[in-house]
Amino acid sequence: MAHSVYLYALASTLCFSFSTLIFTEFANRTSAVWVNFYKAFIAVLGCVITVSLFQRWHHITFFSLALLLASGFAGLNIADFFMVRAFQHIGPARTLLLYGFQPLLVGVASFYLFHQEIHPNKLIAIIFLLGCLITFSYERFKQSGRWEIKGFLLALTFVVLDSFGLILTRLAFDNSPDIGAIEAHGYRSFGAVLGFWIMMSFKPLNFLKIFKKMTKKSRLAITVGAFFGTFVSLAFYFRAVQTGHLASVTSVAITTPFFASIFESIYHKKRPSLYLILAFIQFSIGFWILITY
Repeated sequence: MAHSVYLYALASTLCFSFSTLIFTEFANRTSAVWVNFYKAFIAVLGCVITVSLFQRWHHITFFSLALLLASGFAGLNIADFFMVRAFQHIGPARTLLLYGFQPLLVGVASFYLFHQEIHPNKLIAIIFLLGCLITFSYERFKQSGRWEIKGFLLALTFVVLDSFGLILTRLAFDNSPDIGAIEAHGYRSFGAVLGFWIMMSFKPLNFLKIFKKMTKKSRLAITVGAFFGTFVSLAFYFRAVQTGHLASVTSVAITTPFFASIFESIYHKKRPSLYLILAFIQFSIGFWILITY
């Protein structure tokens, strides 16, 4: 069971890394709010269909429901808005570099809320995974020579809100242990959609108008991105969060920019750099320690 938690986290990271390229492209074509609304809508649809046809809905307390709705509003609505805006300013890879702060934020919160201490072996694994992030970060810094302050602040806000949403989700699981990961994902995504509906009452999103103007190829691309990047990715992630050690689970997720860079290299048919190879070695060592000890 302990091993599968990290495999779920890795599967989530791979799905999300692939989708960041699509999210960035369509945010530039439409808007960050439009992309986030569609992501959340596809997630709700996927969760309702999956649970209704292949699983079953369990009893959930009002407190857990409120936590998941709040988590969705904070983590999928507000946080993802800052994420996509940061994608537009500094790109997916450099935005997600700031995920390196998440194990620290979540680890401190988990210690006080869930009494989860970090075992020395897990700490060693986290150090290697952070090393992967630092190596990749150094290469990106050499290429650009600077950080854009606005993009940095947008990305940091995203990480803080996403961490807050993650803690609320784990609290909901602990309060209602019978609910499944996809059920929780559905409630959380619905909380995000509710937030968008409230926002649209003040400022129209013109969702259908923009969607109808897209070509069939574009509609398919954004739907595939939303399906894998929000529904599938978070279904895996919440399965890991449900029972896993939060600081360790998030340490796997912070390697997202590394995998995003690999997908970018494949898409643009570029050979991997020496830094990317070194980062891959560090990731492999860190992940091996997580699943072995």
